[in-house]
Order: sequence, then structure tokens, then C-alpha cells
Amino acid sequence: MDRVWESLKTYLGSAGWFARAHPEAASLRVAYFSAEFSLTKCSPNYAGGLGILAGDHLKSASDLRVPLVGVGLLYQGGHFQQYLNPDGWQQETYPVNDFHNMPVESVTDEHGRPGQSIQWP
Repeated sequence: MDRVWESLKTYLGSAGWFARAHPEAASLRVAYFSAEFSLTKCSPNYAGGLGILAGDHLKSASDLRVPLVGVGLLYQGGHFQQYLNPDGWQQETYPVNDFHNMPVESVTDEHGRPGQSIQWP
């Protein structure tokens, strides 16, 4: 286990491909706008292909250490879930996303105020 942890720390501490390939772009920041992102099952903020593709782009950018940030919408209504009732008929439920129990947090400025402009590092 220590070997895995050390390998992860080394990986996360490295500059990554982008910084090595483009040292002149150290201050570059890229915003990736999408209506939805598939990041994890505990944050069901996607409905299908677009969200899956956007999530894959973010993962690839992260692996390459491309300075990319995803900007999207956080929907109160999640995508529907299907189940079979006792008679074998397909049924749907439409859960409401509980933001307090999801891995999300509000974006605020340096004074903790929401809705203000955020300065890039």
C-alpha cells in the first residue's frame, strides 16, 4: 500500500505533460463550457452522451495537467431512475438533487461572497 501511495504522490506532484511541453504557457487557463458533466455517480448531473463526453475531456485534461476548468450548470432535478414494479412494468422516479449531500460547494470570492467575480490563481 505504501508503494501505491508513494506512486500517487509522485504522480500528483509532477509538473505533467502540459507544463513540460508548453513552459511558456504557465499562466494559461482554459474554461470548458458544457451544460452537463459526468464526473461521478454521486453527482448525477448528466443525462447521456454530452455529459459523458464532457466528463471524459475533463479527466483527460487532468491526466495531462492541462490548466482546464469545467463550467456548467448544476441541475436541481437529476436524471430519472428506472425500476420494475411487482407486475414487471417499467417505472421511473425523478429524484431531486440534494446539494448539501453531494460533492459540490458554492463558488465564492475571497471574502466568502457568492456571485462575485473569481480571480484565477
